[in-house]
Formats: sequence, structure tokens, C-alpha cells
Amino acid sequence: GIKEGHRPGIEDRFIAQWHQKLHSNTTPDDIKICEAYLHFLHTGNWDSFWEHLWDHGRLSREDLGNMRAGWRSNGITGPACHLPHMIDSFKHFLWILKVTHSG
Repeated sequence: GIKEGHRPGIEDRFIAQWHQKLHSNTTPDDIKICEAYLHFLHTGNWDSFWEHLWDHGRLSREDLGNMRAGWRSNGITGPACHLPHMIDSFKHFLWILKVTHSG
């Protein structure tokens, strides 16, 4: 799993930063972030995350860097670890985000 606090696991800067944002301020932008992250998990190319995020969500590196990501850190910068075994879990999480932000 992903390292959190004192629990063992994989350290993933992107997941840690996004996780903090989700705790403090989830928004419809998180749907686009999740879709771009899933695209990255399929391609293994971190640049494809940013391209997908811009092409489908009109969110830039600067936009994510300026997002409030918890009380200890500001922004989401990444990079992420390539963890393709997490695809199904993040597909389910995408569904949760869509239900949450559907109004």
C-alpha cells in the first residue's frame, strides 16, 4: 500500500499531496485529477498525466501547484510512482468522486 504516517508502504509524493487536498478541500477538479492519474497508470509516463489533465480538464501544473493540499503543505506537484496494480482501485475512486460531485 501507500505509506501514510508511521505505517509502512510505498512513498508516493503525488498521492500524499493529493490525499491531503482531498481531506481538506475536495472539488470537482479532483475528478479530472483522478482521470489524468488513471491515464498515467495506463501509460507509465508522468508527462502524459499533465497532458491529459490539460486536454480534458484545462488544469495546468501551476493550477495544481496552487491548490491547497492540507495544513502542512501547499500544492500538488508530484511526480507519482507508476503503480498499475492500483488501476481498479482508482476506477472505483473515480466513481466515488463523480457521485460526490454530481450535485
